[in-house]
Amino acid sequence: MKKLLEKPWAKALAFLLTLLPGTAAVYGGVELVYIYVYNVHTDRRLDMLWAVTAVCAVVAAAALVFSLSAAGHWPGHEGIHLTWVEKIPVDLFVLGLTCVWYIYLDAVYYPSATLGLAVFVALAYLFVLAFTARCKAGTVLSDLLALRLLRLFSRGAVWTWRHLRRLFLGLPLAWKTAAVLLAVMAADLLIFAYGMDGGQAALYVTLHLVLLGAAIWQVLALRQLQQGGEKLAEGDFSHPVTLSRGALPELKRHAENLNSVQAGIQRAVEEKMKSERLKTQLITNVSHDIKTPLTSIVSYVDLLKKEEMPSDAAREYLAVLDRQSQRLRKLTEDLVEASKASTGNIPVSLAPTDLNVLLSQVCGEYQQRLEKQVLEPVLSLCEPGAAAMADGRLLWRVLDNLMSNICKYAMPGTRVYLTTEREGDTARMVVRNISRYPLNISADELTERFVRGDSSRSTEGSGLGLSIATSLMSLQGGGFRLTIDGDLFKVTLTLPAAGAEE
Repeated sequence: MKKLLEKPWAKALAFLLTLLPGTAAVYGGVELVYIYVYNVHTDRRLDMLWAVTAVCAVVAAAALVFSLSAAGHWPGHEGIHLTWVEKIPVDLFVLGLTCVWYIYLDAVYYPSATLGLAVFVALAYLFVLAFTARCKAGTVLSDLLALRLLRLFSRGAVWTWRHLRRLFLGLPLAWKTAAVLLAVMAADLLIFAYGMDGGQAALYVTLHLVLLGAAIWQVLALRQLQQGGEKLAEGDFSHPVTLSRGALPELKRHAENLNSVQAGIQRAVEEKMKSERLKTQLITNVSHDIKTPLTSIVSYVDLLKKEEMPSDAAREYLAVLDRQSQRLRKLTEDLVEASKASTGNIPVSLAPTDLNVLLSQVCGEYQQRLEKQVLEPVLSLCEPGAAAMADGRLLWRVLDNLMSNICKYAMPGTRVYLTTEREGDTARMVVRNISRYPLNISADELTERFVRGDSSRSTEGSGLGLSIATSLMSLQGGGFRLTIDGDLFKVTLTLPAAGAEE
């Protein structure tokens, strides 16, 4: 039976047996209805007409069932296979049938009407078979022409909306307002155009143009407020917000509030700067005042060290006095240097400096102190070299502060990694070590003055080394970045590479 469903001749025979007996059955049924409904007298044998109509109807129905069962089955293809006729979209097929039906209805002559009806019946039969095959294949909705056009239209609408939205959002605020109001005017004109005469339409347009001008004027005032807020956010306090004449009172009050905030922030900044200057001057003056008597103390301690001490206790007292006076002198020097570095009162002479050589020299200078603290330096130098624009004297001071801190605070028995790098127009030196003490402090706090990693303050040091190093790197146009990860202490010094400007 399956092979019979695939035979083209069987399908053609079923087509003929559906159309010809079916047409005869339709005509016979129509005639029987006409005879019985209208009681038409006829000499024809009704039993014979009934028999022929019934036989034709049964044959046509059986052939139609066979055709529907065979729809989509073709030799050489497994499952359902659609031919080109069956691939025609259903809605397009229906449109063609509708056109043929209207042609049949408009036909004047009997032969034309008969031909039109025959074409319509044949196409309707093909449509039923094609629709059945599509139902079997499950492609009725997916291949609808209307659905494809709807998808295409929706994609076009989405694309148009996205581009119009992007264009609208990219417009200045004044143009956005103008576009909205013009759209409102256009909509109003479309609504009321048919109910207005010329004078009323002119008055309507004039009123809307006035509304448009007023709205744009207020939007410009809003733009001035926005620009004032942006300058305030950028830290520019030299441009007060001024609005054009005619701005709304609410906008003017908002501008006054912004100006009040600006003035308050400016006063706070000036007071902060004044406080910093006074603090720096105080530190400088006190340091200078202490330096003179301290020099005398250090000198007399040196003289006492050359004299014979009467007892061991006296020698011990003298050693303590010497150690503490040296520590006080170091603190005074650090205070003066920190004051100069923070205010930029240190001369800077930038020149090409080989970071590899400088780092090797610093490592050699601290070799004995590192060995005493059981610290192993590990040098990793950039090849062929890492030259930077720097002041060698100031950069040496920065490295000296870092190495001094390492000797004081690094964990004994660990390694100290010293690295030079160059990447593009930037040269770097990286110093890493493991801290002896828990670093329960942020990197920003550790670079402030008088802050030490040793919270117990049991070791020597003033807490000024990292602050001085940060200021000295800033004076050279470089950067000082401190990173703390657990007990890992990492400092990255960045400088412009030599030859970068060229």
